[in-house]
Amino acid sequence: MMENLGIKKYYDRLSDDLKVAQIMQKALLPPRSKIEAISRSHKLSIACQSESPDELAGDFWGLDIVDADRLFFYMADFAGDGLSAALNTFRLHSLMSVYGHELRDNILSPADYLEKLNLDLFALLPTEQYATMLCGIVDLRADIFTFAAAASPAPIKMTVGLQDMIALDTSGVPLGMIEDAAYEVREIAFKKNQMLFFYSDALIESLDMKGDMIGEDKFIDFCCETSMAARPPEKFLDHFMEKFNSHVARPLKDDLTAVTLIRR
Repeated sequence: MMENLGIKKYYDRLSDDLKVAQIMQKALLPPRSKIEAISRSHKLSIACQSESPDELAGDFWGLDIVDADRLFFYMADFAGDGLSAALNTFRLHSLMSVYGHELRDNILSPADYLEKLNLDLFALLPTEQYATMLCGIVDLRADIFTFAAAASPAPIKMTVGLQDMIALDTSGVPLGMIEDAAYEVREIAFKKNQMLFFYSDALIESLDMKGDMIGEDKFIDFCCETSMAARPPEKFLDHFMEKFNSHVARPLKDDLTAVTLIRR
């Protein structure tokens, strides 16, 4: 009897700790008030969706103001799921908070930023743990998105209502895998009425009702169909997720994160 009480106390405490970790992890994501404030100040329509099959996730994203014309965007996804992936998100977020000002003050390019993160994560992460990531500067005055990537899923640039889709080049070594990894600065035009669609690989690697992977071709089909149907354009992500949810098998096997930025 005493042994059963001890086991119950252990699992109750574990459950409480997981709830605290969930709250802490949700705090890594931009709050609704911040998203709305940036939408107003920088004339963007921002939509986001986050979902995890576990209590804890390995994905997170963020958007910070650099100045009146520029924003810093990032999205990261740790390999694996559950507690180990969640702990790694805290590690990465802590590193980013330590030297984030260097990026805002133009000391670092997005590629230099990833190289610093990679060096630190290589020293911190156990073998075979790594993260994919994309980060970059949205420059509203120059109409450019300047970015660097570490093997993240390729964001889509498009104009809602058209089928003018371009997949960004996100080739690069995942963070924490190779100590001396180097990253490349890339840029793409990002003008008024255009959209950037960032997402985690759950939108491609989830299984459909037949047990087949959604895959890149079907994902692009979803984007095309949603682009032609979404009214107003700000509702693109809502319509996309409806289409995705009507095809995908539940429960999902991986964390899902999706973010759209539309210039107004």
